[in-house]
Amino acid sequence: MTANTEQLTILVTGVRGERIFAACVNGRVAHLERATRPHDHAVFTGRVENCVAGMKAAFVHYEDSSIGYLKYAEVPEGALHNRAYKAGQALKPGDLLAVQVVRYAQGTKQAKLTGQISLSGKYTVLTYGKRGFGTSSRLEEDVRQSLMRGMKRAVSAKNAAFPEILSSCGVILRTEAGALLQAQESKSKAEALLPVSEELKLLCAQMEEFLTRAKHLKTGSLLYRAEAEEVENEQLTRLYHYLRKEDARLPVELKCEDAAVYESLCQTDLLRTHEDIMPKLHDPSAVSLSALYRLDHVLEDLDKRVVWLKSGAFLVIDRTEAMTVIDVNSGKNIRNSENYFLKINLEAAEELMRQLRLRDITGIILVDFINMKKPEAREELAEKLRALAARDTVRTLFVDFTALGLAELTRAGT
Repeated sequence: MTANTEQLTILVTGVRGERIFAACVNGRVAHLERATRPHDHAVFTGRVENCVAGMKAAFVHYEDSSIGYLKYAEVPEGALHNRAYKAGQALKPGDLLAVQVVRYAQGTKQAKLTGQISLSGKYTVLTYGKRGFGTSSRLEEDVRQSLMRGMKRAVSAKNAAFPEILSSCGVILRTEAGALLQAQESKSKAEALLPVSEELKLLCAQMEEFLTRAKHLKTGSLLYRAEAEEVENEQLTRLYHYLRKEDARLPVELKCEDAAVYESLCQTDLLRTHEDIMPKLHDPSAVSLSALYRLDHVLEDLDKRVVWLKSGAFLVIDRTEAMTVIDVNSGKNIRNSENYFLKINLEAAEELMRQLRLRDITGIILVDFINMKKPEAREELAEKLRALAARDTVRTLFVDFTALGLAELTRAGT
C-alpha cells in the first residue's frame, strides 16, 4: 500500500515506543520531530566539571550524573552565581550557572547546553544574554518593521512596567505576532499588540523568577520545563510552515491514529487558527501510519552513515563536535559527463538537505560535491542550495564554495 501522493501530510503516531511528528510531501517523509525528551529545553542549575581551553568549552554537570557540553561563547555576562563574569571569558571548574538543554545526549555524544536560556510563547521568544528585538523571517518586510516599531514603543512606554530582566534579554517576535497585528487593523497598534506585550511580561517574570531561584539551589536542580502541550504545538507549527513553503496552495492533512491524542491536537492553537489543516483520525486496524509511510525504515536509516540516492550515487555523513562533513560519491556511475555530474549533485543537494532536517544536524556543514569544471554548472548548484536553504524550518544559509571547492552551509538549532 502506498501513501496518498496528492496532499501534503502531517503524521502524529507512535514508533518504537516514542511519539513522532512527520511532514510528508508526495507520500515521502521530508521532515520529522520526535516528541520532547524529559530534558529537552529544560533548565537546570549546573556546575562546571572541567574545561578544554583549545575548544573554548566546558563540560557541565547539570542533572543527576548527566554531563553536557557548553561553549564559552554561550555564557552571558553576569551568568555565574559564584563570581563576576564577562562574556567570552574562560570558565573554571566549580563555576555555577543555570543551563538549558539544547540537544539531548545521543549515543556517545553528550548533551549540548547553553547559558543563553530561551523561553517560548505563542507570540514571542525571550532569550537571556542577547539584546534587542528581531522578527520571524517568514513575515513580510512591512509587517516586520511595523511590528518592531510597535513593540519597541510598548516596551519604552512610561507605564509599561516590564520586569528588569528584559534589559538582559533579546526578543524574537514570531509569525503569530505579525498575524495578530494584520488581523486587527481596525484597532490601534498598541491595542492590537496588547496580547504580545502581556505574554512578554509573563515570560520576563518567569525568567527572572527561576534565575533568581537558581542561585540558592544545589547543582542539578530543575528550574524550568515546558509543558508537553506547548512543545507539541511548537513542533506541529514548524512542520506546518515547512509544508507551506513546499506548496502554499494545497491543504494540509493531519493524520493521527490515537483518539485521545487526536482530540488534544484538535485543541492546539495551530489547528484552531488554520482552516487549511484537515485533521483525520486514522484507523490502524488495516495498516498503521508507521507502516503506511515506512517510518520504521526512515528512523533506522538515520543511524546509518551512508545514504543511497536513486541514481546509484550516495552520501557519506560524518558528524563531529566541530562540524558535519558530507561527501557526495558517484558510486557505480562511471559516466564522465559534466551534465551527468550536475544531475547527481542536484539530486544530492535535495537529499542532504532532507537529511539535515531528519537528523537535526546544526552548526557548520561542509559538502564535497562531485567536481564540476563549468562555472555555470557550479552556479546552478549554488542556486539550488540557496533555494533549499530558504525552505528550511530553521535559519539555514549556503555560505559559498571554499577555496578547496567544498560547499559551506550553516544551520541554526530549533
